[in-house]
Amino acid sequence: MARPHSPCPTGRRCSAHLQEFPGWVPNYRFLAACGARIGRLDEAREIVQRLRALTPLVVPNATQWRNPEQRELYLAGLRLATAEVT
Repeated sequence: MARPHSPCPTGRRCSAHLQEFPGWVPNYRFLAACGARIGRLDEAREIVQRLRALTPLVVPNATQWRNPEQRELYLAGLRLATAEVT
C-alpha cells in the first residue's frame, strides 16, 4: 500500500519538504517520529525543538489516520522523540 505522506526510513522526503515548506508543521512531526523510530533520537529531539517554535501541539491526536496501527506507529515515534525534551 502506498503512503505518500508517510515518513520514509531515511527522512529524505521530509527533509526536502522542510527546505521547501519550512513552516509546515506535519513535516516536522513526520521527521521527528521517523528519526525516533529508527534510533536517531538526538536528531529527532532537535526536530522537536524546532517544531515547538512553530506550535505548542507536538503530539496531536491524529484522528485523521484511519488505520489505528499506522496511527499508533506515528504517535509512538513522536512520544519517543519528546520523552526527554524540555
